[in-house]
Amino acid sequence: MKESLRFMIAIICGAELMYRCKPKDFFYIFLIGAFSVILNAVVFPEANVMYDLIRGRYSGFYLNPNSAGSACLFGFALSYTIKSKTWRLLGQFAFTLGGIVTLSRTFVIVWLLINVIAIAKDKKNILVPIIGGIVLLGVFTFTDTKIFASDRFDALESIFDEGPVQTKTLEQDSRTSTWAMYYDMIMDKPIFGHGFMKLQRKNGVLPGVHNTYLMVIGESGIIPFLLLIGLYGYLLMASFKLFKTRPELFYIMVIVSLAMLVSHTYFFAYNNVLLSMYVYLELRKIRELEK
Repeated sequence: MKESLRFMIAIICGAELMYRCKPKDFFYIFLIGAFSVILNAVVFPEANVMYDLIRGRYSGFYLNPNSAGSACLFGFALSYTIKSKTWRLLGQFAFTLGGIVTLSRTFVIVWLLINVIAIAKDKKNILVPIIGGIVLLGVFTFTDTKIFASDRFDALESIFDEGPVQTKTLEQDSRTSTWAMYYDMIMDKPIFGHGFMKLQRKNGVLPGVHNTYLMVIGESGIIPFLLLIGLYGYLLMASFKLFKTRPELFYIMVIVSLAMLVSHTYFFAYNNVLLSMYVYLELRKIRELEK
């Protein structure tokens, strides 16, 4: 009941907030967050040990490196809406650096995907991957690598070295192997599911499903799952149709849809929920203007 109430407060009150927000509002808020991640890694790396946070992966105000990586991706996507070239480039640099020091595999993959899409839209965006290359070169050359989780950092570095890529480290604790632990459980009760929190809680054997889509079908069954797929399928398709004029809406939905593949905290961490609402409300505004 408590979690349901919190979620409904976020939805009801958040709708008005998201309706009034502009892309630059999100951009500057996420930029502050990105700088907090960078400061965590460069100035206060020992804070993670002192406060029992994840060691060797940095998250700043977000406390969790995966959440920090997603926030940097959102800010990076929204940077394309900023008219000031100085702020846009500063933001793209900060979001790239902040995302890299989280050592999030998802961040690297989605960051590359957004860059490919952005370049396909406008060849002038080729500058952004160059910024990313400079950031990586700076991290590998000037950073004290001892502050990072050595296995993940070495695996990331191996992608850009002449030697073989450390695929074993990149595949370690992979989400696909985690998802596979729950397939039989989901198939046992596909209609109504196993109930609230049954796939999210960790126990001695199961680590938590780490997939919003599997979490929904496993806990509540096929009907809520189809509603979720239908909702996000609509948001993806509708935002893609406006790609030429509002590309950031499509970028946001790509990030949210992929983030939901590796996170099972959809109903507790409201960043994906609120940004999905923002895209929906922007789509509705555009439809109303076209009438």
